[in-house]
Amino acid sequence: MTAFEKTRKVFVDFIIERPKQTLLIFFVLSLGLGAGSLLLKTDFSYKVWYNENDPLVKLYQSFEQNFGNDDAVVVGLYSKEGIFTKDAVKALSELTEDFYQVSDIIRVDTALNFNDIQAEGDEINISPVMDEDSLTDPSLEDLESAKKLALGNSMLVNSFINEDATFAILSAQVRPANETTPDYQLITAQTYKLLDKYRKE
Repeated sequence: MTAFEKTRKVFVDFIIERPKQTLLIFFVLSLGLGAGSLLLKTDFSYKVWYNENDPLVKLYQSFEQNFGNDDAVVVGLYSKEGIFTKDAVKALSELTEDFYQVSDIIRVDTALNFNDIQAEGDEINISPVMDEDSLTDPSLEDLESAKKLALGNSMLVNSFINEDATFAILSAQVRPANETTPDYQLITAQTYKLLDKYRKE
């Protein structure tokens, strides 16, 4: 009988002859391993794949600090009556404000707060598709003007709204993972909770 077979026989005999002690040992080991699992953390960023001292990682982090991050939460809003109605504008506007309360979100972009750039002679005018005053209580004229402005902007169509303005995108930008990584699990949980609120409404 080899050493391995002897060890296996002792182990099996112990389990058969002392089942209660075996269960107790298994329970204690499970508690010990379970306590360690509480220290585990999820990390969805690119950092888990690369050495943090890699020159290319340092270069990318510098780029993020200057130009921002490309991680974002994207939410779609559909209205068969169109996005540029009082109810849809109110929902998209309130959703935009609520997303600023989500952890690690630094910017929220929609078709409504998109900065439209118009050139008149030597002047360049920059203004959102709908300003804050018109978002609060938009008139029919405000809605028609905003719709015309949005659908006339090639950067908005098929990016933030579709061609018939019945579907809109909200893009909530996540902060760069510089010194600490954003808590993606918390962001996801808060996003679902926020969307549940609007589904109920």
